[in-house]
Amino acid sequence: MRAAVVSIRAAPSWRDWLTAAFTLAFILSLLAAVTLGYLYAVEAAATGGVTLFALALATGTLKFPVLKEVLRDTMVVTGALFALLVGATVFTLIVRAFGTDRWVTSLFAASTTGGTYGPLVAVMLTLGLCAFVLDAFEMTFVVVPVLIPPLLMRVPDATWVAVLTLLILQTSFLIPPFGYAVLMLRNRLGRSLDARRFVRALLPYLIAQLAVLALVLTFPNLLWHDRATLVAPAAGGISDKEIDDLLRRQTEPEDPARAIEPRR
Repeated sequence: MRAAVVSIRAAPSWRDWLTAAFTLAFILSLLAAVTLGYLYAVEAAATGGVTLFALALATGTLKFPVLKEVLRDTMVVTGALFALLVGATVFTLIVRAFGTDRWVTSLFAASTTGGTYGPLVAVMLTLGLCAFVLDAFEMTFVVVPVLIPPLLMRVPDATWVAVLTLLILQTSFLIPPFGYAVLMLRNRLGRSLDARRFVRALLPYLIAQLAVLALVLTFPNLLWHDRATLVAPAAGGISDKEIDDLLRRQTEPEDPARAIEPRR
């Protein structure tokens, strides 16, 4: 009778502990820099990626076959994202060419009912329904440029609107069966999932998302506000001429002669 061989993992060495401590301190420093406003989240992520890449090369843990596979997957994902970017941008230009943004702006300007929460809830529900079937690129380059600028004319709190937009998008991406994050997870697993178990696993995250969304929607003062993001609404509504002037300033380049004119 052959005795069973039990594999015993060796205890981490001092080099492993040092690497883990350095990694933890580096991640915490990046998060602190993002929180304090010294770095954007994208810059912090890029810094972490470059640092990990340099560390892997220096320690010899990154071999050429693994690097080749990583670069191939990166190019595939980058090409797909750029294709989505080009398609979404072209579609946005077509939508604006037919005057959809002007129509939405005029609709918000003419509406006098609902106060602040009426237009805000309507736009958030529309964003949530669109994000239920669209990905992040299409939402960012197609839906948001059409809906958010007119909303800011009725709700002059850019910070509040931005945070609510991010929360509603993140919540919609988690809702099965068509949520963007859900589809990415299914594609990554490559097999079917039990719908009940999947929903049960997502339920705590959805409850937390909805709770934070409700708190931010009910208590806008929970957010940190910059005075630059608070714009006083125009008294007596916005006229059609003011809407045309605003849209024209957004689409037409600035006059170079006025750009170099000194301020008085």
